[in-house]
Amino acid sequence: MHILRVNFEDTEVNGSGDIDFRCRPSTLRKWTIWLDSHQSVERLKLLAFVCIGSKFLPQLKKFTPLTCRSNTDGLRLEFVLARHAPRDILAESHPVVASGILVSMDGAVHALKKQDCKHVSPDIPFRRNSLGSGIRQNFSLAYGPEWLSHDGTDCFDFSKTTHRLHRFLSLFDSKAHLTDSVAFLRKLHYRTFKSRLPAVRTMKLLCNVFKKDFLVKTDDWLDRDAEFQELWKSLNPWQLQAIVPILDAVRHVMDATPHDLNPLERPGVILWRLPYAFCRDGRFP
Repeated sequence: MHILRVNFEDTEVNGSGDIDFRCRPSTLRKWTIWLDSHQSVERLKLLAFVCIGSKFLPQLKKFTPLTCRSNTDGLRLEFVLARHAPRDILAESHPVVASGILVSMDGAVHALKKQDCKHVSPDIPFRRNSLGSGIRQNFSLAYGPEWLSHDGTDCFDFSKTTHRLHRFLSLFDSKAHLTDSVAFLRKLHYRTFKSRLPAVRTMKLLCNVFKKDFLVKTDDWLDRDAEFQELWKSLNPWQLQAIVPILDAVRHVMDATPHDLNPLERPGVILWRLPYAFCRDGRFP
């Protein structure tokens, strides 16, 4: 999934406006970088609202207020998405669709109907952005500059109704927890030695990238008796700062595509606030 365009009205900081990611009608930027400001932070959160989906967005008010300007009906978002078959949709479905939501002052989320929209073209098919179970469709993630890590408390259970929401929480809450990296590496290591091809390819790729870009000694990661708790303790703080969100992202990609032989090749959206804060010495691309 890619976001092509978002129109917003009555937001607390930016008011009304639009965000367009197209360079040309059929081309998207790989990176869109904004200066850090209150306006940029709110725009990132608006994009997260789009990605979370109307079905799951009401759960967010447990963690953060969904703010809009006073004396209005609420925050309005209209947006156009490009979806990818077969991960997001069936091959015969329309890849480009429009949708919209209204977030009222009390945090309630209402799906807009096509006739209620002001900004999207009537020629674009209109769909409700509900996303089914939230695990597979419209893959996207978001990260803030600060977070905590699970340490023996992570839940790898898809049945939790907040599973999709946790992919975005650190953008809104600096006390949000990312994946228990040691527990995830143990699971990935186990599947690797069970010769499960997605795990084998992912583990080898992580080992190569972490060794090259973050100077992690990953040779032992591929040993049958690797003890990741001890290996994790040997990492420097700056290495952990970079690796933890990467492993969190990889975990969620593999959750979303458990049967994909090359899970890290799936398209999607990642929203980062201060992404260069994760990597020192100019390692951010």
